[in-house]
Order: sequence, then C-alpha cells, then structure tokens
Amino acid sequence: MDNNAVSKINASRLPDHIKNKMTELINAGQLPEIVESAGFLQNSREHNHNLLIDHMLASVEEADKLCQTAGISEQEREILLLAMSLHDVGKTTKNGIKMINKLDEFGKEVKDEKGKLVKVEDEYKPGVKQRTFFGHAEESAKSIPGILEKMGYDEQITTLVTSLVKLHDEHIKVGITHDEQEGKYVINEKTVNNYIKQLQDNFGNVEQGFELLNIVGQADILSQENPQEKKLPGFMDKMEVIRNEMVGRGLINKKEQGICRASVIEQTKDLANIIEKNSLNQEKKGPDSHDDR
Repeated sequence: MDNNAVSKINASRLPDHIKNKMTELINAGQLPEIVESAGFLQNSREHNHNLLIDHMLASVEEADKLCQTAGISEQEREILLLAMSLHDVGKTTKNGIKMINKLDEFGKEVKDEKGKLVKVEDEYKPGVKQRTFFGHAEESAKSIPGILEKMGYDEQITTLVTSLVKLHDEHIKVGITHDEQEGKYVINEKTVNNYIKQLQDNFGNVEQGFELLNIVGQADILSQENPQEKKLPGFMDKMEVIRNEMVGRGLINKKEQGICRASVIEQTKDLANIIEKNSLNQEKKGPDSHDDR
C-alpha cells in the first residue's frame, strides 16, 4: 500500500468511482506507474509541481473546470480526466528521459568587468539539474491499455485515452509563424499534414479527437508554471490556425465557439477569470453541475 499515492488520488478532482478503483489497485500492488509518480521529481523549469503525480492531478482539476464550460458529454469528461491523470506516467521510465545540465542550458552567466564569471543567475531552482522528457508521451501511452484493462474499461474508451496521451504534445511539432507584414499566420504545410495524419490514424472521429486534444493541451499548460504569460496564448493561437486549416480541408465543421474558444481568449486575455466565472455559474445551477469529483 502506498499512502502517499492513495491520499493524493483521493484528494483529487477525479470522479469517486475512479478514485475507488485506483485506490483498490494501488493497495493490491497493481498500479506501480502511479505509485512511482508519487515519488518522482520532475526538476523541470516549466513545472511548478515538482512531484509528477501533483502535476498530473493538477491537470485533472484544470481539465474538469474546462469541461464545465465546453458542453461535452459525461463520457468525454471521464475520458479526459483519465487521460490527464495518466498523461505523463512515462516520465518515470528510462526510455523517456534525457538529463541536461540546467545551469548550462538555462542559466544566465554574470561576469565582472574583467570577464570573470561571478555567478550564475537563474529563476528556476538554481543548482538543480534540469530534466527534459523526450518521447515521454509515447512512453506514457504504452502504459495506458494495461492500466485501463485493470480498471475495467472497454476497448473504445481505452483507445481514446491512449490516443489523447500519445498525442498530448503533438501540437509542439506543428510549425506556425506570424507574418507581421501580411498580418496573418503562415503554417508549415509538412508539419500540419503530419499532425492531421496523426489525428486520422489515432481517432475514428477526427473532429472529436481535435476538440478533446484542445482541452488536454489547455489543462496541461494551466497546471504548469506561469501559463498565462506566453505558453497558453501561443497554444490557443496555434490550435485556432490548425482548426481553420482543417475546416478549409473539410475535415471538421466550422465553429464560432468550439472547445478551443480562441475568440473568447483573445477578447479577455484571461482564461483563469473565464474558468472561475463559469465555475461559479455552475455552482449556482445546482443539479446540472458536475458533483462526482
């Protein structure tokens, strides 16, 4: 039994039936991936949650808040929360990790007038080696079928969760630049073609896959450090450009306000306030709001 993993799971925003099943399996020694995540330090400049399990469960909370405003089904909500609770479990494997020296890569050297190194300034955990996790999404996805089989999920849900975990960072590979003179975004066709192919290969319903990945990406970023400053707006812009490209190709339907809600973000520049406002509205509605957390 791992009290740390169990206590964190039970304090999370996961639905009760998922908490209960995970607790049962952890106590039976059948979910080592989650137990390992409860003791695994990320040492990442982009994560304010150093324990891996804390980051994953924080992303569960962010995803659940987004689900309240996205108008998705209860089954899709469960799929999303499962995916977020497990999306980085592959970081604990040796295959998905590359260690780099954070001070060399990210530190700012301060020299005196003679050019002698005086100190290294860094805003992130000075003196700690920085971890990056190349390939961790694929490694995490490999664990999902076995975990969900133990939890009693069917093939359809397992396939969706596995695909969301596998592709949760795929947007990073899409090349998009902003043409200042033309005032528009320019998309790298090769990279967007590959992204669309990944959607087609992994989701039976490409539009559903794209919309769910929007929530996954937002929740992941919101559970990281300083998401509002740069990373979230960049993600939202990129996903809206990809959305428009897919609409132009007839792959998805045009939506004025889809899950991405980029137009709303552009107007307010403050996703946190949107989420908080909608959360309060849900609480006022009572019976219609989600209460199985």
